[in-house]
Amino acid sequence: MVTVGDTAGLIQYVNEHAPEYGLDPAAVLSAARVEGWSGRIGDGGLAYGPWQDHMTEFTGRGPWYGAGRNSNTVNTWAWSSDGINQAMSEMVAAGVKGKTGLSALYAMVYGYERPQDKENEYKLVQDWYNSFNNGSAVGTTPPAAPPDPNVGEENVVASGLTLVAGAGAGTEGVPSLFGNTDLGKAVARVTSPGFWWAAGLFLLAGLLILIGLLIYFRKDVERVAGGALAAA
Repeated sequence: MVTVGDTAGLIQYVNEHAPEYGLDPAAVLSAARVEGWSGRIGDGGLAYGPWQDHMTEFTGRGPWYGAGRNSNTVNTWAWSSDGINQAMSEMVAAGVKGKTGLSALYAMVYGYERPQDKENEYKLVQDWYNSFNNGSAVGTTPPAAPPDPNVGEENVVASGLTLVAGAGAGTEGVPSLFGNTDLGKAVARVTSPGFWWAAGLFLLAGLLILIGLLIYFRKDVERVAGGALAAA
């Protein structure tokens, strides 16, 4: 499975499947190398996937017409096997099928990609073609995202009450108690170890201050106490 920015996976997938579409894998990868290799969404949020396809702007480019700009969902799909297959089918429709070498590169740039500066992009894809053709060009695989510590775990407070994540919009990851996020947060704070450490330190500080005051005013206290006893 190819993920966003997984250029190593992209190379492997295209080399394996592009010939099934009658496409030159090195030409297909050369175009990706100068278009969407970074994995970012381009053209003001409209260009998705390795070949920066405007999937949400035009019909016939996958199931995303009208999905708008800067959609991570669309970009993820564009990098998936379905998205790559969709792009290669568009290359076939653009007349790239059956061509190899410079002819395939020309068809990729002038027929499929059609950038504003076609002449410059044609030069750029030529620079990459031999590396992909002889297998010397390599990609990278992004590191896996760290697991979410909140997934699959229960947050149980000391009183035995279980806090569950709030289901409302804007409350993801916020504890709630009986559907009340404010009550859940209050209980979580009171039952947290940090709260009791802070409370203990506060009480200890107050006790030390009281002892210090008693020592400082010891003579005055003794004098007042002695006077009270004499009066009695």
